[in-house]
Amino acid sequence: MKCYSLLIPAFLGVVTSASESRFEPSNFNITQALLDQGVDVSELPVSSVDAKRSDTGCAATCASLKILYGDAAIETRKEKAFDEFTSSYWSSNQAEVNPYCIFEPHRPSQISILVLLARLTKCSFTAKSGGHAAFAGASSVEGGITISFANLKEVSLSRDKKIASIEPGNIWGPVYEKLAKSDVTVVGGRLYNIGVGGLTTGGGISFFSNIPPGLREIYYVITTKVNHDILVFARDYFYTTVPTVAGIPGIIPVFVVQGITTPQIKQMQKNGGNAMGMSPDNGPLLIFQLCAMWDNKSDDEAVYRWMSDILETVTKEAKARAVKNNYVYMNYASQFQDVIASYGSSNKAKLKSIAKKHDPQQVFQKLQPGYFKLDRAPILNSGYFSH
Repeated sequence: MKCYSLLIPAFLGVVTSASESRFEPSNFNITQALLDQGVDVSELPVSSVDAKRSDTGCAATCASLKILYGDAAIETRKEKAFDEFTSSYWSSNQAEVNPYCIFEPHRPSQISILVLLARLTKCSFTAKSGGHAAFAGASSVEGGITISFANLKEVSLSRDKKIASIEPGNIWGPVYEKLAKSDVTVVGGRLYNIGVGGLTTGGGISFFSNIPPGLREIYYVITTKVNHDILVFARDYFYTTVPTVAGIPGIIPVFVVQGITTPQIKQMQKNGGNAMGMSPDNGPLLIFQLCAMWDNKSDDEAVYRWMSDILETVTKEAKARAVKNNYVYMNYASQFQDVIASYGSSNKAKLKSIAKKHDPQQVFQKLQPGYFKLDRAPILNSGYFSH
């Protein structure tokens, strides 16, 4: 079986329009861009003056989407399907978030129209692929619009079978099964039911637990050089501190260590280089991941403080032993960590330059608030470990 690269076309549809110009000109007109795609906003609720305010904009945007694509494309808080959707998140932290409405597009072009309408009305939005991120707001947004990729599940191969185009509504199991029929595969998630979207954009080296969904959850992560002494120190300190949280109802504390070999890092330098700041010169590496599941929101502070203390202590020890590495793996990071900063100043500058070209108005930095951003952690000044 051969292994080839993948392309996720619906993500491109989010940021591009039907116009010939690939990137947004300085005189970009949202209303005209919508008209170019066959949407006349003068006939929609978003055209009202009141709709151009964040407090009423989401209502107008959801109503406009319903007019454009029908009732089946929109779920609101009064509908059973809305509750079924919000309860489908793997983490109960995310399930507690209530968007104004849920949008279920059937084509990537419809996502482009949603983004344009949201820009017009200043309505926050986010997108859900598999929904396996741990913290609230990662793929959910309070009072905004959550885009569900559930209807975008196409998997296709190029004629030469060297590129697989995979829409982000897929989970990895069916993707592998379909590609296997053509005797090819792709590098993807390691468990059947992990979503294509988040894993790929987060770094693509995930290992999720088979523990049933529905609990409160958090991930936290640091990276060090491979070193026996720091591994033993981290393991022992973790087990020393577990009794301090053992009385929390439903608590399942987990410490996971994963290696990134030097040959792996060398392969990551291909096709434009490694944007995450990993260099073969610094390898091999160890990823130390803490994760926990528990029952009650009232215990959040105790769990966060416990994990924060562990990583503060292990990081201090790693620095003393000169084995600390700055890399923070996005798919394992907590809402308190500034992931992009960990990639290094030059990589961060390059990513910001790319964002400025593709998203000059910072739509995905401002209107999509919940996940990791170029200049900050999802939650600022928390008082918890943030490096």
